[in-house]
Amino acid sequence: MGLISLQGGFTPTEIAAKAVILGFLVFISVRDMRFHKIDNFVHPVIMAISFFVFDIPLTGRLIGAAVGFIPFFVAALTTGKMGMGDAKLLMSFGFMIGTTCVFAAIIGLLIMLCTAGTHQFLKRTKKPVALAPFLCVGFIVVVIFI
Repeated sequence: MGLISLQGGFTPTEIAAKAVILGFLVFISVRDMRFHKIDNFVHPVIMAISFFVFDIPLTGRLIGAAVGFIPFFVAALTTGKMGMGDAKLLMSFGFMIGTTCVFAAIIGLLIMLCTAGTHQFLKRTKKPVALAPFLCVGFIVVVIFI
């Protein structure tokens, strides 16, 4: 069951866990936009809370974490234009929702390309763009619709 369900019937624990996850997503987004930093403490907390929200077997969680982490880890090491916080964020998403975290990354990157990319193209700037807010929006879209 995702962050938002049309069926209802949530337990108080599920509601609290979902509220904490959404709160962390907002915190991560704001912190990344202001300081271009994602704090290390949020990833283990989100992964621990995900056990109360998403019913995915541990093997699916571990595979999802690897699928989310490895491509962004390689991109962070090879390009130098991305931080390890983004890779760890995708690892957390993979741990929460399994391999569908790939869709969250794709949606987030498409949103970033359409908005920030267009803005930078029109303004002819090369300012760094915070990736975490777009990944968080992609995650929420995936959880709601997939």
